Amino acid sequence: MLPRCVTILNTHIKTIKTWQRSIKQAMYHLLIVLVFAESYFTSYLSNESLQTFIKHLLRLVNESELIKHIKRIPINPETLLIDAALQVF
Repeated sequence: MLPRCVTILNTHIKTIKTWQRSIKQAMYHLLIVLVFAESYFTSYLSNESLQTFIKHLLRLVNESELIKHIKRIPINPETLLIDAALQVF
């Protein structure tokens, strides 16, 4: 599961600055699934997939295009996406 998620993120992370609402929502849902599958990651603790995944999460939470749209109440896709990325940690 984790390698497939990393592959999806690899494909889309390069275009993060131009993500539209639909891709933000899709990435949010992908991350939420991973939050609920947290115990699954223990088999990947020293795996390259996990390292790449963490790099992608850090890129998400540091992306200026997302940060400038953060709201106090998580109602927009940018806030939800960053919140989901932080929940994975």
